[in-house]
Amino acid sequence: MRLFLSIVSWNSETHLKVLLPKLISASSGLAKIFLFDNASTDDSVKIAKELGVEVFASSVNIGFTGGQNEGVRRFLEDTSYEIFCTVNPDIDLDRETLVRLATIPHDVVTPKILRLDNNFERTNIIDAAGMILNSSLRHLDRGSNEVDRGQYDKEEIVFGGTGAFFVLKRQAIQKLLLGVDNKIQLFDEAFFAYREDADLCWRMRRREIKVHYTPSVIVYHQRKVLPENRKEVSTDINSMSVRNRFLLQVNNWIFQDGGFLQGIIFRNLLVIIGVILFERSSIKGIKEFIGLLPRALKIRKENLHG
Repeated sequence: MRLFLSIVSWNSETHLKVLLPKLISASSGLAKIFLFDNASTDDSVKIAKELGVEVFASSVNIGFTGGQNEGVRRFLEDTSYEIFCTVNPDIDLDRETLVRLATIPHDVVTPKILRLDNNFERTNIIDAAGMILNSSLRHLDRGSNEVDRGQYDKEEIVFGGTGAFFVLKRQAIQKLLLGVDNKIQLFDEAFFAYREDADLCWRMRRREIKVHYTPSVIVYHQRKVLPENRKEVSTDINSMSVRNRFLLQVNNWIFQDGGFLQGIIFRNLLVIIGVILFERSSIKGIKEFIGLLPRALKIRKENLHG
């Protein structure tokens, strides 16, 4: 089966210079590369076009969600591809990865992702071995920052996978599309970026689609945003993270998921208090959530009742 590799860029020139030549070589005869650029002011589009990559250069930034949804639309229109992959510009992989993906039996796969250092060199530090959802309703990258000693080398079902590199077959995507805004949305575009992958994975749970963690498929990722460096990232990112935390729960949570006291009550109260006392720039995110609540309730109804 052939793969459709969908990349969303925003001022990603530095990473695309490294990724695209390697990806073009690795994907020969196996995959198509599509790049959606979110109004970059650097040479991202120029670099991709000079390498012969199909590019859609947007005049406005519509986020990771909007860019990937355009990739999904093109994928669904072209029936010569059966497997859709979200690929971050800060990913590195080998041809062997794509060869294995072309023969996967599962509808949804998340690989073992190892960390790239600041020089884009590969390490044996785990970036993500699938995504978990804990009792506080926090979605976390399993094994993040651990040294890879083979502790996550068992293929198994997990809650989800990171959007940095995620693999879905056509039949899974068709079951997961949202029926809002009169457009194709695999990722909820209200999220723009951050937590949109967890939202998709929670929707998979509602629609009984399993995520298979497949450690024989290995990719590498240079991650910048981590829970422990929240104080170092931009106020816009933190505000989106707060907004999307609440959207995520309204879209998907039901009492049977657990986490009512620890997540819905205690953790959410902690987040609100933290915003008021220590991160007032994220009040914007709470206001945006309130404005998006009617839309989220429509999605919730769709997720729970079909």
